[in-house]
Amino acid sequence: MGEPSELLAESRLAMHADLRDSLVLIGHGGEGRPLFSRTDLRHVAGPSAPEHVEHHLTAVREHGHPRAVALFVLGDGHDDLPPGLPGEAAAMLGALLLRSARELLPEPVAVDACWVLGAGVGHRVLPGAFTRDGEEVAVSPLCPLVPCAETAAAAHAVLEGQAVAQVLEGDPGPAEQRLLCALGASLSGHGTLSSLPAAARAIGRGAADEEQRARDLPRVLAAAREVLHRVVDLGGGGTADPSPLAGAGPAAAPGGPVADDKGSTAVSVTDCEPLAELILLLGIGTLDWRLFALCVDHGRAEETPVEELLDRLVDDPDMVPHPDVRAGGDWFRDLERLRLVCEELALAPAGPASGAGDSAWRGLTAVLVLLQWWNHRFASAGDLVDELLEAQPGCPLAPLLTRLIDAPISPAWRPGR
Repeated sequence: MGEPSELLAESRLAMHADLRDSLVLIGHGGEGRPLFSRTDLRHVAGPSAPEHVEHHLTAVREHGHPRAVALFVLGDGHDDLPPGLPGEAAAMLGALLLRSARELLPEPVAVDACWVLGAGVGHRVLPGAFTRDGEEVAVSPLCPLVPCAETAAAAHAVLEGQAVAQVLEGDPGPAEQRLLCALGASLSGHGTLSSLPAAARAIGRGAADEEQRARDLPRVLAAAREVLHRVVDLGGGGTADPSPLAGAGPAAAPGGPVADDKGSTAVSVTDCEPLAELILLLGIGTLDWRLFALCVDHGRAEETPVEELLDRLVDDPDMVPHPDVRAGGDWFRDLERLRLVCEELALAPAGPASGAGDSAWRGLTAVLVLLQWWNHRFASAGDLVDELLEAQPGCPLAPLLTRLIDAPISPAWRPGR
């Protein structure tokens, strides 16, 4: 099944994620292309680890793959780690995986290779002597990892026209987060929500019905995403301080430009109005489901009725997420950015702005849970549900989202197919 660097790159490209602190199983040997499946490492390092690993292996076998390759990814596979940790993890985690696969009922899964990747090297775990009380394994010498962007898998994906940079470069850095937090603070500081055009204020008063708001949503979303991109680009793609928003304090003139530290025009208050309008739209009605429907139908010729969304995704294997709404895609990342803006806005002093930010944060979190679930990232979806329940225990969507993750109810399409 290939070298560990290639296996890691193929997994990241197939799942559109950096796979940090994950167990990845690549099921093969059945019909169709290999199946890539991920679970969070924290679930395979506690008291219930054997049951969790068995559940993960069973899911691979039930999808028609009798064989598997296992990757334990520590950090992102290249992050610095304490000396000796990858080797210790290889012996412990590898033994758990090999024993679970061998003893799995009603039939075992054949593990062709088991790798533990960390600190830029890979350890291959091989079966040793099996005993009654434990599992003895042999750990191979170090195998250096090639950066994912330099693998043959990445080169092949580029030749096929795939946009691989966002997947292989990992999560945005703290500088981009500071930019987005500054944008959220500027929305509150300028009172942008209260100075929206009359039509947007009418929506806030409930003068327009939900269908009208739904018709407005694609236009407002596109405009808000344009503002987000402008902010991030002005910040050097998340590598600079949030100077483009340095003028976004109470002294800035309403509707006037926000200048960077060199005096050039950056993001104006007027530019921020689409963001505020989107926040207002998401804070009322059931437009979180409408936003999820936009993501589901992105790149498709026909619209999916909102009331049929989950049923279609569970039953129809042709309902495959567009690359933009896969984890790491353009839309997915922008929704994460919008959520961070709303989180900052919700921290403003109590009032209309903070209330709108709080409601929009809840809606965006629910949409991202559903997208993570659709991307077969059940552990990541569960983390977001935990955040939602901690912040807003009475969220009406929480029971449905929890059931999707815990059951688990799986989307019909399969990553890698």
